[in-house]
Amino acid sequence: MPSRPSGVVLAGLAAVAALSLSACGNTSPGTASPGTAVNIGDQRLAASDVDDLSVAYCDGLEAQLKSAGQVFPMSFVRAYVVRNLTVRAAAEQLAEQYDVTLPPSYDQALRDLETQLAGFPEDRVDEVMEVESVSAYVQAVQNEVGGALLAEEGTTDADDAAKQARGADALQQWMSEPPADINPRYGIA
Repeated sequence: MPSRPSGVVLAGLAAVAALSLSACGNTSPGTASPGTAVNIGDQRLAASDVDDLSVAYCDGLEAQLKSAGQVFPMSFVRAYVVRNLTVRAAAEQLAEQYDVTLPPSYDQALRDLETQLAGFPEDRVDEVMEVESVSAYVQAVQNEVGGALLAEEGTTDADDAAKQARGADALQQWMSEPPADINPRYGIA
């Protein structure tokens, strides 16, 4: 994972906030029940856990947000957290399905992220890390699953870009069959 300036976390939050504005939550019958943020595969994410993590994550970013003069409605923060937790839960289940082991590059990505979070409040680093480490985790799973699928299909010399693309397709397909059931309260689909 390349080194990112401290503002990258804020930029990611801003990008997801903007995307969240254009997505509409599923309000059809069968959506997540009260008290549930997301049902995905065999995992259920409780709304209270998402709320607690969102508040702690926001507290962890407070100094950086203030110094950058940025303000985000808490609904954007919650949507960002829900999105990340949903994608991570899907990637965890996909990794389990294909029995993949994460490469050492994932551990290095986590160490790099920990270094970048050195200036964050110590009592909130774990929460910020939980939310911000999702990209590295998903990328590692996609590379490993993609490599396994390409090997099954007879391609044993695939480069990382091909593995990543094949793994991303597998994750997207896994998430759509059936799709995640996200509580409409979060305003994302």
